[in-house]
Amino acid sequence: DAAGELQIVPSGGVVIQPTALNSNIRHGSYVLDATTADATPVVMTIKPGSGAMTLVDNSTWFFDAMVVGKKRFSPNSIAIKLQGAVTRSGAGATILGGVLNLIIYDPFFTATALATVSGNNLQITVNGDAFVVIDWSAHVRTTEVQD
Repeated sequence: DAAGELQIVPSGGVVIQPTALNSNIRHGSYVLDATTADATPVVMTIKPGSGAMTLVDNSTWFFDAMVVGKKRFSPNSIAIKLQGAVTRSGAGATILGGVLNLIIYDPFFTATALATVSGNNLQITVNGDAFVVIDWSAHVRTTEVQD
């Protein structure tokens, strides 16, 4: 780009996790976004595009999500860190144990971010505040092992 930074933008928003030295060990990096206009939960999607974070069969991920939301036309922001593990073996993805949900800062007192699963996908779901438009962004890093 104009700043001299290398950018790889996949068409359709699908992210291919690069294979490390061993074909069963991988890592991934995802950028997600969403907008909430009320207290209705919204699943964040990969940007650009609208892809999902899909686990391959017989794999386990450790994930680390840094989620930030900013109230439109206001300095009010929220910052949340999510960490956990998720696995998939045939029947769909499952969260292993619990998910660390650390609220760094929240002036809204009702906005939230959660890590959940649906089908074969890891999902980051954000929930805003009534009558408040919040623009959300997340950076999710994964470390994967599969057999």
